[in-house]
Amino acid sequence: PFDSTAVEIVEFTDYQCPFCSRAESTIAQLKRDYGAALRVTVRHQPLPFHQHAMGAALAAEAAREQGRFDEMHDRLFANQQALDPNNLIEHARALGLDVERFKRDMAAQGIKDRVQRDMDIANAVGATGTPAFFINGLNLRGAQPIEQFKQLIDAEIAEAARANRRGDAWLSDR
Repeated sequence: PFDSTAVEIVEFTDYQCPFCSRAESTIAQLKRDYGAALRVTVRHQPLPFHQHAMGAALAAEAAREQGRFDEMHDRLFANQQALDPNNLIEHARALGLDVERFKRDMAAQGIKDRVQRDMDIANAVGATGTPAFFINGLNLRGAQPIEQFKQLIDAEIAEAARANRRGDAWLSDR
């Protein structure tokens, strides 16, 4: 049987990028519109010319360690002008995280390695700028209008339904 998640969007993002911030409302609307048919995976691509982007990516991953990635992700974009190290601690405190653990996790090699893996994947697939989206592997670059996303998503959902009717497995990582 066919998994209800027919489409995965892999998003490469930079918390200091204004275009990434702009794309967040589109992604939120897509999640509301498609529900369980859509999975969004966030990957980090902190650009070297954004002074606080790496720290913000580490903060998001440190928050993940306490089960609060989504909240930190949203907070970092909502406070894009407040991403210096002191602000990151304040964001953790505001989210009710264990701040001492958060600080340790931000400095942990495992967290740094996780962000680096995302950056390596981004480079391997040619996502050198942000935001970059891959919808079931199909590249959509930049903060595009929601209609551009929906056109690709609808086509992928239709293909998943056809595969399901045939009894074929639907692979989102074609």
